[in-house]
Amino acid sequence: MKKIINGKMYNTETAQNLAEFVAPLPPEHPDYCHEILYKKTNGEFYLYRKNHTGLENILPYTVEKAKRWIEKQIDDADLFIKIFGEVEE
Repeated sequence: MKKIINGKMYNTETAQNLAEFVAPLPPEHPDYCHEILYKKTNGEFYLYRKNHTGLENILPYTVEKAKRWIEKQIDDADLFIKIFGEVEE
């Protein structure tokens, strides 16, 4: 999917797929979503999201928002460190 937001290109075919979350619900359920966190070659993050109706969207993310998404949706400390580096204990 390609989308231009605020004059910037977001392209799921050229960005790095970092992590993926699929809600454990049937695709027709109103709360179903499929999300993928991407990182562009320039270091910017964004979230690709598809809902139960098939509507697709791209949402630009700050580094902090990307970190919160990984913590909440993925909950994988090793993946977090791989993407963002070591954190304080």
